Amino acid sequence: MAYSDIRDTDFDNLFEQAAHRLLPIYHAQAIGRDLTDADQRELEIAAVLNPLDQLGSRQGYGLSAPARAAVERRSMEVAAQFLRSIGYAVRDTSASNSFDFEAELGGTRIKVEVKGTTSDRADGILMTANEVELHRNERGKTALIIVSSVRLCEQRGAYSGSGGNVEWLLGWDVDEWLQEPTAFRVTRPRVQ
Repeated sequence: MAYSDIRDTDFDNLFEQAAHRLLPIYHAQAIGRDLTDADQRELEIAAVLNPLDQLGSRQGYGLSAPARAAVERRSMEVAAQFLRSIGYAVRDTSASNSFDFEAELGGTRIKVEVKGTTSDRADGILMTANEVELHRNERGKTALIIVSSVRLCEQRGAYSGSGGNVEWLLGWDVDEWLQEPTAFRVTRPRVQ
């Protein structure tokens, strides 16, 4: 936009549009929700299509580390309760393996990955390279549990989670989902 065009710009209209875009974000944050990956991608696409509109390029709409930890704890609790309710014996392996639970029913063991979110629906999840490799190598002997709609409560800087809806994908095939790299490890070559 040229400097001479500024007088013709309807700033009231632009501010109103900005307020309409921010309202769902503020509302979601007020009830302890984060934006889904799809929401974040939509904001990033909007920033590319409208480079002068800085609303879409803002980062940091996600949860803090303590809030994410509370979502993870609650998701693990909900997933374990769910597995036990359908008859599985459950062992937490999250501290020592690239999967969260080993679950056994009728002599059959499966490795279960748990992903949690405060969003009402998880269209995309983040997985480590080790998690993806496990689901590929053990295809048919793994499961994915997505716990959505986890609600957060904060008291004096400490977070706790409640609620949560389970989506159970037994025999999950990771290669049926679209995969896109989100980070790379870049290593300097060794000088000899």
